[in-house]
Amino acid sequence: MLRFKLRFGIKWSVKKCWVSSKNPAYKSQGEQHKSQGEQHKSQGEQHKSQGEQHKSQGEQHKSQGEQHKSQGEQHKSQGEQHKSQGEQPFAPTVNSSLRLCVKKFLYSDLFMTWKSYDLDQKAQHLILKHRDQKGVIGQSHKMRITVAYGLERFWGEQLRLLEKEPAKGEYWRDTWKSFVKIMQEAGIKLPQEDVNRNNTPQIQQFAAKLWELPIEDQRICLAVLTQFCDSLVWWTQRYKKSGVGDDE
Repeated sequence: MLRFKLRFGIKWSVKKCWVSSKNPAYKSQGEQHKSQGEQHKSQGEQHKSQGEQHKSQGEQHKSQGEQHKSQGEQHKSQGEQHKSQGEQPFAPTVNSSLRLCVKKFLYSDLFMTWKSYDLDQKAQHLILKHRDQKGVIGQSHKMRITVAYGLERFWGEQLRLLEKEPAKGEYWRDTWKSFVKIMQEAGIKLPQEDVNRNNTPQIQQFAAKLWELPIEDQRICLAVLTQFCDSLVWWTQRYKKSGVGDDE
């Protein structure tokens, strides 16, 4: 009897499954489940891919963070070196004594200690050389103003005057050449060759040499030129002839 029930139950279950598989409704649901399964699988692959991308980006950010940290350490080290250098006393050399004087001029009232470069004597020589030409040494005041516009404009003023007012142009040119000799003693080489105002390539080459000077050298040159022009103005006031205005 038990054997009959088992055989009958198995046949019934097989028959039921076979009937269910032939049922269109069950078949449609199976297809839907299969489709949903494919979608879930596809979404899973996408999430996995996104996870890999996030992981890769995380590694990149980590690497960048390490680089920034390394750069920060380098900058800190450089800052310590600069601080250490700033605390060391300035040791002048043969060519740096003028630089030392200029630094004192820029940051303190100690510029009067500068005596060996004879700015006053050279300024006096220029004024006496051009004193007898009417309206020439009054250009000293314009020189002092022009310094604020830079080396290239100061040098270029002679080109404008040499053709229109040769005497004034020669005074500007002599002043520039005297200034060049002063800076040579400080180890700063400035161009001094004569330039034809009608020769554009020559003017461009000369101006380029001035623009290419290191910024520190430019500042030192302008500081010295300012002091030199102050000396020219002082001697102009002392040696100008009676009845002559400041601009004459």
